[in-house]
Amino acid sequence: QQQQQQQQQQQLRQQQKQQRHGTGTSSSVGSQEAPEVPRSVILQTLRGFLLGRQCFSGGGSGWWQYELCYKKHVRQVHRNKDGSKDIVTLGTWDAAYHKKMITSVRKMRKSRNTLPVFFKNGDFCDEIKQPREVIVKLACSNILKGGQVSLMLEESQTCKYVLNVRANMFCGGLLENLDEDGLPRVPTT
Repeated sequence: QQQQQQQQQQQLRQQQKQQRHGTGTSSSVGSQEAPEVPRSVILQTLRGFLLGRQCFSGGGSGWWQYELCYKKHVRQVHRNKDGSKDIVTLGTWDAAYHKKMITSVRKMRKSRNTLPVFFKNGDFCDEIKQPREVIVKLACSNILKGGQVSLMLEESQTCKYVLNVRANMFCGGLLENLDEDGLPRVPTT
């Protein structure tokens, strides 16, 4: 089992090395052509995501797919041919940690179209002898339409990740209407 974990970690490092060199992948929830989606459906998707009832996943056709479950976890998932999964948890939600981190960066936040959300205590990383961590950057995208969501993972340092999550549903003031913990308020209409 230890040998299998080492192989998985090596595959993860190779994939992340490729991603650091500009070959990150993205995925969309919805079709590439983005047919007109009723605003009520987009709002329902956004509410489901912010309330933790719906996860965003994707990552293209590479080895790893990414899964973001808001206020829960960020994982990389590989689906094996036999139906089993290899899962690496990049970070888990810790409200106190996020609040501490967002307080330290709030004054430096330059863009109102991007919002960092902090996750820690991912799977242990042997290379740095610490658990993995990830910053999820929610960003407004006027290029994506309807329910499309783009996910792209970068490894900024060994076992320290940034998951860029772009969607049109994050536009329109959502990333500016924040609660006391620096998180988007769940829209009602």
